Amino acid sequence: MTRPRKIAAAVATAASATMLALPGAAGAAHAGEHNFEQTYPVASKLCAEIAKGAGPKRLRSSAAAVLADCTVLENNFNADRTAIVATEVAIANAVATDNLARKTVCTSTPAHPLRCATARKKTQRLHRRLARQKLFAARAYWRMVEANRAAFWDEIRALPGGKGIAPDKPIAEQNN
Repeated sequence: MTRPRKIAAAVATAASATMLALPGAAGAAHAGEHNFEQTYPVASKLCAEIAKGAGPKRLRSSAAAVLADCTVLENNFNADRTAIVATEVAIANAVATDNLARKTVCTSTPAHPLRCATARKKTQRLHRRLARQKLFAARAYWRMVEANRAAFWDEIRALPGGKGIAPDKPIAEQNN
């Protein structure tokens, strides 16, 4: 096989693999992307039903405790979501500021090529560091979302009539 054919075959294989991977990746949620109801569908439905005076009969006698637990879960979720969104905005602003600084030094025909090369290296290092920060922030977000889910359901199960209620599925830690 000639070199151009090998390259074309490699590109075709990579494109096929990318197309196969996209549907699975499209369903993955990004940190802070979903609202409370999407993140905790079972808990949010239980909270709404109890607030209306409905829901599981055995749990209605503990409605005040359930609503207090719902408030704690939603407040924690909102705080975590606000924190991750603020982190992502700060990182995006840092990237934009650094890109602008690099573009100022590196014009189409830079007067100082060495400065431009130094600016590009600095930009690459900063972008890698910011990408790691974003990754760590996303993982911390998902850990907190899961910890809040588990604590909520532990509280609900401890209430009279709460043991038989099926909880939300565990939320896996993600990198995005």
